[in-house]
Parts: sequence; structure tokens; C-alpha cells
Amino acid sequence: DALRIDFLQNDYPDQARSLLEARREQLQALCDPLTCERFLVGMLLPRVADVVLKEAGLDPAAPVTDNALSLLGGALTRFPLTVDGMGPADNCQVHRGGFPVEAFDAATMESHAVPGLFACGEALDVDGPCGGYNLHWAWASGLIAGEAAAGAC
Repeated sequence: DALRIDFLQNDYPDQARSLLEARREQLQALCDPLTCERFLVGMLLPRVADVVLKEAGLDPAAPVTDNALSLLGGALTRFPLTVDGMGPADNCQVHRGGFPVEAFDAATMESHAVPGLFACGEALDVDGPCGGYNLHWAWASGLIAGEAAAGAC
């Protein structure tokens, strides 16, 4: 599958240029010289910024000229990505699977079928979007299961 990623999440593509110009104006007051690499700091993760600069055909050390803004605008709003298939499970941030949540008591995380068996986190078939949701689930369910297991001893 061929995808196009808009890193700026613009509803109106014509606003990308004004957004980038405003960013350049603000950063030029802080960075001298303002390079393409520095321009993307805080906007993209460093490894993603490297790939975007390569796609735009820009040297990371080059100054942020009007031409550079045009090239960056194109790369940031229409970044091409080809999906060839799924990668190996070893590369997953979250791997689906685990025990069905219905098989456990939500208040204690204890198994309905095997009393004394408590499960939490990725041992259960729960996954959320990136952004800390899976970690929150792991910690919260772990606290519940740990307290219930300790209380059962």
C-alpha cells in the first residue's frame, strides 16, 4: 500500500506554508544560524526528521531558505510511505493476544476459572494506541492484581 503522511496534520494544505514561515521567524530569533536540522527539533523525533530531510533533498546543515521551506512543506505534508506487509513480532510495540479479559474479575484481576491466578498488563488481551495507554494499563492492572493477590495470601 502507498500512503502519504501529513506530519503537520493540516485541515487546509495551503496553511502549511504560513505555519512553517511563522516557525522560521520565531526560531531565527533563537538560533543563529537556523539550520534545517534545528528547524525540525521539537517538531519531529530526530530519526524521523533525518528521513524527512532526506526526502526533501535537504542538507541538515543547510539554512532554512524560502526554497528549503517549500521543500520541507512538501515532505512534511505529503511524505510517501510504502507498506510492504507486517514486520516480525519482535518489532511490535504492542502485541495482541493474551488471556481474554472476560475470564478475569475486573475488580481483582483474578481468574474466574482458576482461583488464585491473577493476571495483568500484556498477559491479558488488551491494547491501546501509542502514547502511554498500554503502560498505564500495565501499571493500573498490576496494582489491582498485586493488592488482590496479597490480600488473598
